[in-house]
Amino acid sequence: MKQVGTVRIDTERLALRRFRESDAQELFDNYGSDPEVGRFISFHPTSSLEGAKDFIDMHIQMY
Repeated sequence: MKQVGTVRIDTERLALRRFRESDAQELFDNYGSDPEVGRFISFHPTSSLEGAKDFIDMHIQMY
């Protein structure tokens, strides 16, 4: 299978896309700052906004 990278997928109720640097605050607010949510996600949540920015930067560089 040929690797084509991440493709945006849109449905009626959902849009899946790559992370953007501007997503850091929402990533932190929705995942990093709530340990109960962190129990159910596949990556380690971050404990600071700066950590969320680092997480996004790492993923942007990977793809």
